[in-house]
Formats: sequence, C-alpha cells, structure tokens
Amino acid sequence: MAKVTIVHRDNIPGYPSKYTEEEFQVVLDMVDEMFHNLGGIDKYIKPGETVVLKPNSCTYFGSVMIDKTTGEERVNLQGAANTDARVLAAITKLALEKANAKEVLTAETCAFDYHERWQACITLDVSGIKAAVEAVGGKAVDFNDMERVEIEIKKPANAMDKIKVPEILTRDDVVFINCPAMKTHSFETVTLGMKNYQGIFKWEDKLIAHDGKLSLKFVDMVRTLPPRLTVISGLWAVQGQGPIPMRGHDYMTITDMNTIVAGDNVIATDAVCARVMGFDPMEVRTIRLGAHLGAGPLDLEQIELSGTPIEAVKRDFMKPSGECNGIYPTVRVIEGSPCYVCKALVRAICDGLSFTFPLLHEKGEDPIFILGLNAYIPEDIRGSDKEVWVIGDCAAEHKNVTSNTHFYPGCCPMQANIELPGTIISKWKKLKG
Repeated sequence: MAKVTIVHRDNIPGYPSKYTEEEFQVVLDMVDEMFHNLGGIDKYIKPGETVVLKPNSCTYFGSVMIDKTTGEERVNLQGAANTDARVLAAITKLALEKANAKEVLTAETCAFDYHERWQACITLDVSGIKAAVEAVGGKAVDFNDMERVEIEIKKPANAMDKIKVPEILTRDDVVFINCPAMKTHSFETVTLGMKNYQGIFKWEDKLIAHDGKLSLKFVDMVRTLPPRLTVISGLWAVQGQGPIPMRGHDYMTITDMNTIVAGDNVIATDAVCARVMGFDPMEVRTIRLGAHLGAGPLDLEQIELSGTPIEAVKRDFMKPSGECNGIYPTVRVIEGSPCYVCKALVRAICDGLSFTFPLLHEKGEDPIFILGLNAYIPEDIRGSDKEVWVIGDCAAEHKNVTSNTHFYPGCCPMQANIELPGTIISKWKKLKG
C-alpha cells in the first residue's frame, strides 16, 4: 500500500529564500517529522548513497528581492513558483547528517533552457536554492551539464518509446527524490510530482509529446523511472492561473499554506495533494491517467495516510482555466478545433500580457490570435494588414492570412510562449512612449 503523509504548522517564520537559523529549524523539524511518519529516513536513504533532489526552479524569482526603483528589499510573491529552498535544505541536511548519504545534489533544467537566459544555473541561484543547499553541505547543479543516456520506456508505452534522461538518475546507488512545488497549472490543473519530470529533460525532449499526449508522457516516466520519494513543498503555494504568479495578481500566492505532502508513490502523493488543494483527483488528467494505467492509486482506501488530516489543511484553491476565447474583451481569439494545450498556451500568454491590453485597445492595436484546424476567418481580417498571431501547426493554413501575420509552428508551439510576449510588450512600450 502506498504511504503518504501530511505535515503542517500553523505558523512558519521567514521566507523561502531568506530566513534565520532559528526560522529554518521549524522547517527542518517538519521534514524530520515527514521522514518519521513514512517509516524513517533510513528506509529511503542508505549510507553511502548519492541523493538527487529534483526541485521546480523554473523562474528568476526569489521570495525577497531588491526594488529597482527604491533600492529597498521587498517580498516577491512570484517566488512561490519555485520549490521552497528551506525544504530542499532540510532534506539535504538530514540526508547527510542522519542518513550518512555520500552527497546530495539539487539538480534541475529550466523551463525554456534552449535560451541562454533560461538556464537552471541561473534560476537555482536567483531563487535562493543554491545558497540554501550549499549552506548545509549540498550542491546545486544543472542537469544540462551532466551526461545523458537514452532509456526505453517500460511497456506498454503510452506517449513515446524512448527518451534521454540524466545518466545519474539511472544508477542503482542514487536516490531520486522528486521535490515539486504545490501549484496550479493552466495546462494540467496542478503541477505536482508527475509534471515535475519535465524539468529533467533537455529542450528537444521537453517538446516530445508536449501536446494532447503530455499527461501520458508523465505516466510513462513515472512507470519507467519512479522516484524513491516525492516531497511537495507547500509552505507557499500557487492558485489560479499557475504555474507562475503573475505580477499584479497577488491573490495567486498563498503564503500561509504551511504544508508539506510527501509519499513513496507519485500518483498517490499527487492525489492526496490535489485533495488538499480542493481538487478531485479524478478531474486532474495526470493523476487520473496515472492511476488508470497502473502507476499508482488515487483512492484513499488504497493509501496509508498519516500526519495531519486532509480536512485540517484543505483549501479551495482557485481553479485554473485553459479557455482563452472571450476571457479578455479586447482580445480576439479565432478558434477552429484547437486541442486543450494550444488553448491553454494562448490563455497563459494573454494572462501574462493583460496589463498591456488597455493601451493596445486605446491605440487600435487589439491582439488577434488564430488557432486550431478549420478556423473561420472573418472578412475584416482576411487579406488585411492587421497584425495577427497564428499559433500551432493546426492553424498553419492561415500563416499568411494578412500582410502582417506572425506564425508560430509546432505541436505544441512553445516558441510562442517565449517570443510572442516580448514582441507585444515591446509594442506596448513604444505606444506608451
């Protein structure tokens, strides 16, 4: 039977990337309790083993930053996008001092690591994770600086036959501990243990099955390369249009969740955490498919649950939406039959650009997006000089629909997520003067 535990405190002082030794002790005690509830740290880490922690460190945001205008230090709620540095430091310290691990590495690749700015060596530093784990004897490394090997997916495969992974994760004397953050996600409802696998791949392998098969890709990985433990840090958490809290949307960050959910099976751990967040696991594609295809249980009757009861910590997180049409009144979204991934991608882009829309509308520059097969193009757009953004392979027939069309190919067209916002923000800045 899968084991999952919930550890909670009413108050946790300090911030994820800035804290005193006394404040850190609170989180250290939580992680120690977590291991105790699951049967003891020696059950998961043997003397002389190397431990690899896989956090979510996908952004440039620490929880405390210097205000560029005033020079003063201020809290940055966008820091909730990353795994809490205190949790990673606590696991590292206990693994070295209590379990006598050989070494503890915290390793990651960034979400858009094809770009020189988006590298884990940068995000691990800015997030405070590098300093936190090194302070207790660990190391922070970029998976992209490590050897990779191609592995075959355990049969039956659901999304791919093989994929390249960091070689270190395939060794018998290595303990793989999955350490995601507690967050919502506009693509997959939540991004917990299963989706955290995306951070072990290089860019070209991130794109494999990054379409309607995305959830099945994670099922394949869980069945082929399961972690020994999954530890979800929810001291701070993200709700609504995750995975990254947008500027000006402070409601997205919950700073008093004060909870860790951990377990020896990814599906079971994600299922319990989904319930803690107020979601039915059957409504989360990754969890439902993982359970359906035999990667683990989602029913509480099949999970040995310990620690704080779910109902004692449960919050009704704001649910993310992948719908993009009709959300922003001044944005035109022309849909044919797009998959949920392209819709969610456009929604995420629009959410991040919402601050530009009032001025764009005032200047007659409302954004126009076209996505999906068989989209009907209105006469005022077809053959005009209006600026149009065509998203994804399914909409390729419209890549020259106007004399000013930007086409982002791919399935899913992730390039749009990086390049399109910068282009629109540049236009907004020029219009702003």
